[in-house]
Amino acid sequence: MKNGNPSMDPSQRLRPLTLGVRRRPAVMCRPLHDPEEEGALILYVPPVLSLTEQLEQLKSHAKTEEPESKTSSAKQPPLRVHVVVDPKLTKVLRPHQVEGVRFLYECVTGQRVEDAYGCIMADEMGLGKTLQCITLLWTLIRQSPDAGKPTIDKCIIVCPSSLVRNWANELVKWLGPNSISPLACDGKGTKEKITQELQKFVSGRGRMNVYPVVIIS
Repeated sequence: MKNGNPSMDPSQRLRPLTLGVRRRPAVMCRPLHDPEEEGALILYVPPVLSLTEQLEQLKSHAKTEEPESKTSSAKQPPLRVHVVVDPKLTKVLRPHQVEGVRFLYECVTGQRVEDAYGCIMADEMGLGKTLQCITLLWTLIRQSPDAGKPTIDKCIIVCPSSLVRNWANELVKWLGPNSISPLACDGKGTKEKITQELQKFVSGRGRMNVYPVVIIS
């Protein structure tokens, strides 16, 4: 045969050869959600760069994706992108909750007071503190000003034991059953099982992060 050894399996003859180091997937250089969408809730706006600066930044990051590049080990400045709240949450937030989410984000990321991270929400009952906190949580574990990276890997919710299951239900309610898998430590199950699940939470990283959120009393 002209195409190779006639005794060779056809699938093997057509299989391409792979040589060298596998190329890493390109980093997403755009925000997770569209900041131009009508009604978008933007929590962070990157500094405005000139067209030349943008091109130079993209070229710099493109070099880090080349396996043979000598600059691949050099640490490049991160690409900065908008941080935009998930539209499915923006649609249900009331005006005062939008302001609350902005306040929370600015406080926990140190934008309100230099070197101060965190805040206390003192809204009265019925104003939607849970939804605001879930919006903040979901934003932090999904995105950051650095393109393609989350702000945090995981989160711990500490509440009275009677509210542990309620928090888990609220997460599923607002984010959807396929969006997140919270670990609710509500006292059910054996000690060994609970310990095993908590170890998964502690050791989870990246795609192996089975439980990004643990709820405990």
